[in-house]
Amino acid sequence: MSTVQKTTKRKPGRPSGSKAEGVILAGAWQAFAKQGFHDCTVASILEFSGSSRTNFYRFFKNKEAIFERILGFSIGLLEKEMDRAFTDAKQLSTLEEQLGCISGKYVNSCFAAGDILPVLFQEQHTLPKHKVLREKLFKKLHKGIEKLFVAAGYPEPEPLLVQGIMSGVDRVVLMASLKRGSVEAKKEKAIEVVHQLYKPLLYYAQVN
Repeated sequence: MSTVQKTTKRKPGRPSGSKAEGVILAGAWQAFAKQGFHDCTVASILEFSGSSRTNFYRFFKNKEAIFERILGFSIGLLEKEMDRAFTDAKQLSTLEEQLGCISGKYVNSCFAAGDILPVLFQEQHTLPKHKVLREKLFKKLHKGIEKLFVAAGYPEPEPLLVQGIMSGVDRVVLMASLKRGSVEAKKEKAIEVVHQLYKPLLYYAQVN
């Protein structure tokens, strides 16, 4: 999604056949990344995509609908990456290593969204459907962490503790994405802080 193949000599409003929707989505991705959710307009998306208003409304009702599509796509990719992360984590010997693996891959997967990452995180609760998408992902991650605890011989962690840590992780990723510097430096710092956030879970495992 973040890398779009450019075509040459494409007249505004006339992307070829089945590519029309993809061209609009790619333009919206860039427009939201540059202008944010609230300042971005349908006109902005048309300008970035080179598409016509008629073509836009063939596929999307409004800017909220296209943003929801982008958010859903991004969360879907993140879910797949985290499925792989939990599979990889199971191969590690200690709970600490497993949590480190999961947190590191979560941060890396978030940053794979590119420049639109801060917008996705800032606006994930803007509309009810956005909140539903995010809560679905959180429940899946929560369930995965519970399974790791049980497999390691520990009781399931307190739900509020897990939810608080996951919310904190998202906050760390958002703040890191807004800072200046290279993407690698941002990811490295975010992973360092996130590893610290998971320490209460390890402490919980040790005392229960």
